[in-house]
Amino acid sequence: MDNPRPAPVLVDDLIPIILESEDHWWPRDFQRLVLVSPAWVSPVRKRLYAHPSLRSYRACHLLARTFTENPELLSFVRSLELRPSADEHRTLDEREMQSLRRILGLKGLRSVTLGGDLAVAAQRFLGVMVDTRAVTELHIDGCMLSKGRSTSLAPVVPSLEWDDAIAFRFPNLRSLTLSNVLLTIIPSMMDRPSGLTHLTLNNVDLDVGFLPDICQGSWETLRDLRVVGGNAVELDDGIRSMLEMCENIETLHYEAPDLCSHASVFDAEPPPCPSLRRLYLSGFDA
Repeated sequence: MDNPRPAPVLVDDLIPIILESEDHWWPRDFQRLVLVSPAWVSPVRKRLYAHPSLRSYRACHLLARTFTENPELLSFVRSLELRPSADEHRTLDEREMQSLRRILGLKGLRSVTLGGDLAVAAQRFLGVMVDTRAVTELHIDGCMLSKGRSTSLAPVVPSLEWDDAIAFRFPNLRSLTLSNVLLTIIPSMMDRPSGLTHLTLNNVDLDVGFLPDICQGSWETLRDLRVVGGNAVELDDGIRSMLEMCENIETLHYEAPDLCSHASVFDAEPPPCPSLRRLYLSGFDA
């Protein structure tokens, strides 16, 4: 009688390769995989907690509690996406604020996205962050509140004030993306940290300031400029000035929301743009 074949054994070294082979794991998938054997616990945790994406204050509270009870998980977090939104008829309680401060105080974050309520006067929450020197990518996204949300006092509008305090808190920032926000730029009388290479403005309205001042200190390093939507007429002069001052720009993506009768960036004497390699235009009457 033939001996039965032994049950197949999965080599533990293959577990990380299996997890990395798929980019669309659901949290419930991780919950099931972690029950397979103890060898799955650490690799699954690294994937599960590497990029937390939270869309409610309850989720923020639960994650902050998890970190408090399991501090070893903190070393897994590399990026953070916070988009909580509260009911307009109530204010945040102290427990929720403590949870936010706990999460924004994480160290070693490389990429941060703030949306929902955190996109309203976003500089307040950027100021709460602790280890900002590690951040290389920053995204402020007011999409969830872009149509405005009224309270008994005033309409709620996503906004960001970019000044020296914020610029110096993120000295190693390489990519800045602003979406659906009202932008205020405060000029600086000193050199700001340099190194910004990618700037994306998606449906951004400039309330106060001069657009190139957001790149002050990075005029030589900026390589990629993308402007989509927003008030193209108001931004046009700022974009032209950026092309003149940031001579190393390689990519310009400029997309107006509606057909523009004229764009002064591309008049009879456009900026020289000696480094420009990729150009995308949409919505302009050429």
